[in-house]
Amino acid sequence: MTSPTAHSLVARLRRALALWVGVLWLCASAGAAWYVHQEVADGIDSALIESAERLLDLAVHEAEETGAASGNTTTVLPTHPATRGINHSLIYQIVDASNRVVLRTSDSPQAPLAATLAAGFIETPEWRVYTLRHPREPLYIHIADSIAYRQKLVLSAMLWLLLPLLGVLPLLAWLVRVVTQRELASVSEVAGQIRQRSGTDMRPIENVDLPEELKAIVSSTNHLLVRLAEALDIERALAASTAHELRTPLAAARLRLQSALDADPPPAVREDLVEAAGSLDRIVRRTEKLLQLSRAGSGAALSREPVDLLTVAATVAQEFWAWPAHLRRLRLRAPDESLPPVIARGDVDSIGIALRNLIENALRHAGDSKVEIELHAPATLVVKDHGPGVPADQLAHIHERHIRNGAAAGFGLGLSIVSMIAEKHGGRLVLASPLADGSPGFSASLQLPPA
Repeated sequence: MTSPTAHSLVARLRRALALWVGVLWLCASAGAAWYVHQEVADGIDSALIESAERLLDLAVHEAEETGAASGNTTTVLPTHPATRGINHSLIYQIVDASNRVVLRTSDSPQAPLAATLAAGFIETPEWRVYTLRHPREPLYIHIADSIAYRQKLVLSAMLWLLLPLLGVLPLLAWLVRVVTQRELASVSEVAGQIRQRSGTDMRPIENVDLPEELKAIVSSTNHLLVRLAEALDIERALAASTAHELRTPLAAARLRLQSALDADPPPAVREDLVEAAGSLDRIVRRTEKLLQLSRAGSGAALSREPVDLLTVAATVAQEFWAWPAHLRRLRLRAPDESLPPVIARGDVDSIGIALRNLIENALRHAGDSKVEIELHAPATLVVKDHGPGVPADQLAHIHERHIRNGAAAGFGLGLSIVSMIAEKHGGRLVLASPLADGSPGFSASLQLPPA
């Protein structure tokens, strides 16, 4: 299952900013590395040129004094004082026109450096060599710098450049997090308001400080909520008025059918009259459910008084016990007298309607099994049966309006009414099948706020 934060706008924006900042930082680091490399190379090349110009006359004079310039010997000198402090990896050779080394520093190779006698730079795998010809004598100076030393300088410069940036990255990540949360706080507030809305809460979203791009979304959402609220009001009013208007003619029709049955009609006619009376009873129950649904879904405020759930359960059960078939099936399990009473805070009439629907639903769908009413502290009414139960794939949707329990008779309104009443009280309806002990059956728990 996808985490709620996986598609969060704040998280996505934070990840995008971190990614692009990282990419830009890498590009900037690569550019800085190239720039440092060029600057180091140019600086050392300038030092080579300067050293060659300073050393050429001194080295030629030294070669002439030692006779190396006119003989076949090579004079080896220690590192010349003129090169100290410039570059500790600097070496040089004085060669004649035939590229014979006539004078060199002690740390330079004995063989001539792999460089031509033309003025300028040549780079070998180990050295970068600058060659300069003496203006009067047929002598040349090869002055060279170690490639490894150059790379070491570049690496050292890059470390000193990048280490402070690496230290800044955690601070930058923290700033990105803080800034995105602060700037998108209004979006989170709107999301919270929408998340708190229930199916019957059609209040418009409060006007918060939103960017222009989101104001249109909030405005359209509020407009949609207004239209939905109007549609729901019309639906409830139509259902209530229709059910109310049907009460009188339905009652008259029931009276006429009962009179016809009392007149002892022929068996064929009696069978038709009994079937018609049954159909009429179903229409009456349907009408009563529509009225209950309209009242439960209306915006009228419910009272919040202490309600003794045992009294409510006994009153509702007494109505069903008036029928002999229900008397043997319906049981009320009262809590032990030593325990505190089970008191809820709510509207006694609405709680009675909810319990009545739960009992009707259990008696209708549980076959011939027993139906039990239980009271659990602090404020829970439980109606359970030992019938076939409800398949797992239907359990999550059975409380929705017009969803029936399998192919059994019913209108799919009972549990919807109970769910709506529980929501109005700030409680909830919990359905379970099979029962908690693993046996077949179905239980509905109406959990109410305690007094």
